[in-house]
Amino acid sequence: MSESTGDIIPVRVHGVTADPTTNQFLMLLIDDVGKRLLPIVIGQWEAQSIAWNMQGVEMQRPLTHDLFKAVINKTDLEISRILINDLKENTFYAKIAIKNNGETFDIDSRPSDAVAIALRMKAPIFVDSHVIDKAAVNIDDDNQFEISEASTLKDQLQKAIENEDYENAAILRDKLKGLEGKNGNGPDFSKESN
Repeated sequence: MSESTGDIIPVRVHGVTADPTTNQFLMLLIDDVGKRLLPIVIGQWEAQSIAWNMQGVEMQRPLTHDLFKAVINKTDLEISRILINDLKENTFYAKIAIKNNGETFDIDSRPSDAVAIALRMKAPIFVDSHVIDKAAVNIDDDNQFEISEASTLKDQLQKAIENEDYENAAILRDKLKGLEGKNGNGPDFSKESN
């Protein structure tokens, strides 16, 4: 695995979504400066962990990422950053930088786990520039991206309702309402109540 080229780009987690064509989950990272979107395929459980954390859902029992946070909080350790540092053969690699008594060491991680932990620890997330250059797509217009995301969420909501998965449907409905609030002219919910 190659090390960082030195040029790292701060990103934020836009969210997670299911790709309706492949039924895979995608973690969406945004480079606000370069207006690029980095989609990374992740597992269902990691997607749920990230989504629940972003939505402020409190679990009765700690998930693995919550357990990791609890261990870090009970020690003198600190998460200084997350870096998605490589992409080889369609597999992304990440490192969690941990500070201990002034020294920093890196731990290898899957990007989904690293991001789930970063969100819980409020640690910054970075992507190596060569990874962004290889795998990111340009976002021409923010509104266009939100409309596309709203369309995907509406499809997922419809499937959740058809499958009588009302818990997931409520989460998807709330995400759609969040998009509506951001741009003021979000998706039409009138058809969702049928």
